[in-house]
Amino acid sequence: MKTQGIHVTEWPDLKAPILIAGFDGWGNALDVSRGMAVFLIRKLKAQSFAGINPDIFYLYDINRPEVDIEGGILKHLAPPCGTFYAATITWKNEA
Repeated sequence: MKTQGIHVTEWPDLKAPILIAGFDGWGNALDVSRGMAVFLIRKLKAQSFAGINPDIFYLYDINRPEVDIEGGILKHLAPPCGTFYAATITWKNEA
C-alpha cells in the first residue's frame, strides 16, 4: 500500500507504540543517532514494515545518493532512504 510517498508492506499490531528515530547527516556525530537506532533494531529483533520514497522526501542536492562507479560505469546507486521498524517487547511489570 502506498500513502503519500510511504510504502507500507504490512501494518504491525501495536498496542502502545513508541517512536525512536535515527538520522544520518551532520547531526549524526560519530554515528550515534543512526547507530543507536540500528542497535535497537537488532537488540529488539524489530521487523521493517514501511519505507519512504526518497524522491518525495529528500533533496538530492543536500542528501546525495551513494554511488559506486567502476571504469566510468555506474554500478550501484543507493538513494537516501528511511525505513520504519516495529518490535514487540514485554515490560518487566507485565511478565
